[in-house]
Amino acid sequence: MIKALEALIREAGELARSKALSAQVHVKGKSDFVTDADLAVSRFLMDALVRLAPGSHVLSEEDTRADSLEGKLFIVDPIDGTTNLMYHMGLSAISCAYAEDGELLLGVIYNPFTDEMFTAERGKGAFLNGQPIRVNGDDTIRDALIGMEAGPATLAQQGPFLKKVFELHRQCRGMRFTGSAAIDLAYVAAGRLSAVAFHYLYPWDFAAGWLIVSEAGGRLTLLDGGTPVLSGRSEPLLASNGLIHEEIIQYFGLARCCVPSLRLFRYRLHKVLVRDLCGFPFVQRSDKRCTLSRGPRPARAVFREEHRAVRVRLAPVVKAREGDVIAQL
Repeated sequence: MIKALEALIREAGELARSKALSAQVHVKGKSDFVTDADLAVSRFLMDALVRLAPGSHVLSEEDTRADSLEGKLFIVDPIDGTTNLMYHMGLSAISCAYAEDGELLLGVIYNPFTDEMFTAERGKGAFLNGQPIRVNGDDTIRDALIGMEAGPATLAQQGPFLKKVFELHRQCRGMRFTGSAAIDLAYVAAGRLSAVAFHYLYPWDFAAGWLIVSEAGGRLTLLDGGTPVLSGRSEPLLASNGLIHEEIIQYFGLARCCVPSLRLFRYRLHKVLVRDLCGFPFVQRSDKRCTLSRGPRPARAVFREEHRAVRVRLAPVVKAREGDVIAQL
C-alpha cells in the first residue's frame, strides 16, 4: 500500500501548491492559523484515505473523526508548517501515517515545495524520493546540529525548556528552527539534523516522522526517556540519531520541572535528618519521596509524583527545619 499512499500524498501536495499563493488565513488561536490550503488538503485526504483502506478511520489536525486507535487508522497533518506557508517559505509538509491497532506501519512526509518525499514502511527502511536514507554519525553534542520547536499551545510553560535549549545552543555546533515538526523529523532521518527537541507535539505532528526516524536508525522519545502516545499531547520530546540521545536526555534531566503536565508543588520537609557531608548539611525527607543534598556539586532534589521522577537544581541549603519550603516547581 505504500506506493498507493505515496501517489495519493503527492496528489494532495499538488493541491496544496495550487492553493498556497491565494490561500486565505483563518485564526484558530494565538499564533495558530489554518489556511484554505490546509482545509482543501484535509477534505481531499479524509475521503481519499478511507477509499484507499476500506474500514479505516482518520485522525486529522483539521477534521478529527477517529475516537480510537483500534483497527486501521490514518494519522494526518494536512499542512504542517502553516505559518511557513503563509510567508511562502517552502518549509511546509503533508504528514501521513498508517497504523493498525496502535502500531505504526507506514509513514509519508512530503514537502511539495521542494518535491521531497520521505517514506518508511516498518521493517523495510527509510527513503527520500526512493533512495535509502540514514541518520548521521554525530556522536557528541559538541559535534551536533540540533533543532528545536516550541509551538503556541504551551507558551506560558516554555521558560525552563527554552532556557535549557539556549544553554544547549552554546555547546553544540549550531541550532535550527524550521517551524515544521514533520520536516524536522524528516531531516533527522536524512542526517540533516542530529537531533530535535520539541516542547510538545500532537500525534499528527510526529506519527509519520516517528516511523521514518526509527527506520533510518534514530530514536524518538519523551525527554524523560518515556514513550510518546498516539492519543493526546506528548511533551516534551526528543528525536535524534540515537548516538547522542542519552546525552541530551541527561542534559535536560536537570530541568525535568519543565514538564508542563506536572502540577505546581511546594514541597515541605516533614522530618529533617542532618549529616556532615563534606562539611555541608544533608537533608532527607523521612518518607523517601524527596531527597536533597549539598556537597561539592550544586544542590539537587529528586521528587516523585505519579511514578515520575523530577530533578531540579536548588539553591544551596544551609539550614532546614521541619515545614520549610525547600523547592517550588
